[in-house]
Amino acid sequence: MSRPLTCATTTCLGPSLTDAALRLGAGSPVTPGDLVGTPTCYLQARHRGPHYGLALDLEAEDGSAVWAVWLHGGGPHLIVIPACPGRSDTGMDVCTEPDGHVGGHTWQVRDPLLDVARAQLARMSLPGS
Repeated sequence: MSRPLTCATTTCLGPSLTDAALRLGAGSPVTPGDLVGTPTCYLQARHRGPHYGLALDLEAEDGSAVWAVWLHGGGPHLIVIPACPGRSDTGMDVCTEPDGHVGGHTWQVRDPLLDVARAQLARMSLPGS
């Protein structure tokens, strides 16, 4: 059975939210290079409510991260949310979405952007390409 896709809607942080995200990350081991300036919604496609896109992983024990949150057609705001505590039945997969998210866990959905990246890498590794 095919896994449902992620939403994959994107937003742009812009300079002021970029600075704000880095301020929220102060005291953590992150650098400006870790910031995602164009967060992508990781929730399951066709979800209701706001979009959630990772802006900055704080590398905290509880998986806290700075998430960009926005409604369709609106601008983002930033909040710090711990990671979802969900684990697959085998315990091998952890959910990297924000705690309290709607839809499937990370291992239960398929990211179409990762599919594109994998296809591009496969083409690059072919002899004569």
